[in-house]
Amino acid sequence: MSLISWKLVEEWGSRMGKYSAMTVNERLAEAGVYNAFETALTRGDRAGIISALKTVEIEGAWADEIADRLLANPDAYLHPKFKL
Repeated sequence: MSLISWKLVEEWGSRMGKYSAMTVNERLAEAGVYNAFETALTRGDRAGIISALKTVEIEGAWADEIADRLLANPDAYLHPKFKL
């Protein structure tokens, strides 16, 4: 790969942010907001879920979709330990 290509890769990677290679769960744990997210989820607090997601660079339509899917059918997405 040429030097120019590496530069493009570096620029693209820096735009993706701190959490680019992490799952949602990994992002929440790394940022220290997993417990807040879990509490919001168990309470059915959509705004709290979205707030936790925003902390880890998940915003807009993506955060809305995650929150809505989790609240609509948590059994389909949650580990058995966290079933509501």
